[in-house]
Amino acid sequence: MNKVKKCVGLLAFCALLMLTAALSGCAQSEPPEDSGEEGMHYCGPYELMMNGQIYKYMDVARYEPINGGSRVAYINSPTTAYLPEGYTEYGPAVTVERRPEKDGEAALWSGTIYVSDTTPEAVYLYADVVSNAYRTAAPHYVRFVSEALYEGHDLIRWNGADYRISDEGEVLDALPATCRELGTLTFISWDALPKEDLQTNCPAYDGGLLVDGWRVYADPADQEHLYVQVTVWRDGGERQAYHVCGLAEIE
Repeated sequence: MNKVKKCVGLLAFCALLMLTAALSGCAQSEPPEDSGEEGMHYCGPYELMMNGQIYKYMDVARYEPINGGSRVAYINSPTTAYLPEGYTEYGPAVTVERRPEKDGEAALWSGTIYVSDTTPEAVYLYADVVSNAYRTAAPHYVRFVSEALYEGHDLIRWNGADYRISDEGEVLDALPATCRELGTLTFISWDALPKEDLQTNCPAYDGGLLVDGWRVYADPADQEHLYVQVTVWRDGGERQAYHVCGLAEIE
C-alpha cells in the first residue's frame, strides 16, 4: 500500500516539476547565401539529426530501474541526470536556428550527444533544462527519438500487430469469459521498437509498476484488443485487474 501511494505521490510531484522542453521554439536565423533575404524567423520544433534522419524531442530522462527492474521510480531531483546503459558520447551538438540538415545538428538547443548502436531509435542530449517551478537550470539527458519510435511508444507486439498501453485505457475487474492467456510481457527498452510477440517498450503503467512479466490475455474472436494483468489500488488495498489495450493507430 505504501509503495503504491509513494509512486503516485512521486508522479504528482513530478507533474509540479515539469521541465521546460517545449515542442517548438522561435529564433532569428541567418539567411541562406545569395538569398537576398535579411533573415527569417524560425519557429520550428526541437529536433536533432543523427544517422541521416530527424529525431524529435520526446521527454527528459527521469526513469531509473530499482531492485533489478521490478519497479521504476520517477527521479524528481533537479540535480539528478539519468542516462540508460549502453549510450556513449558522440560529441557536441552543433546548434542551428533552422531544421537540422547534418548529423550532430540540433535545432535551438546545445549540449553533448550520446548514442547507442543497440538502440539507434533514440538519441540523448546532455543539456541544461529549466524547471518551470523554480526557474533554475540543471543538466539532464534530453531524449530525442526517431519518427518510428515517436509514433511507436508504449506498445505490445502480438501476431504481427501493435497494441497501445495507455493510461486512459479501460481497466476491468474481470476478464471476458472467452479470453485465453497468451503469455507474459518482456520489456525490451523504452528506446526500441517491439519486433517479437509479447515484447513491449512501455516501462511503466500508471502507479510506477513495471510491465515486464505481466500476463497478457486475448479473446480469439477479437483481434482489436489485448488484456494485460495489472495491479490497481481499490477499496483500500491492492488488487488484480485487467487493462484493455487497443490496436495502435500508427501512421
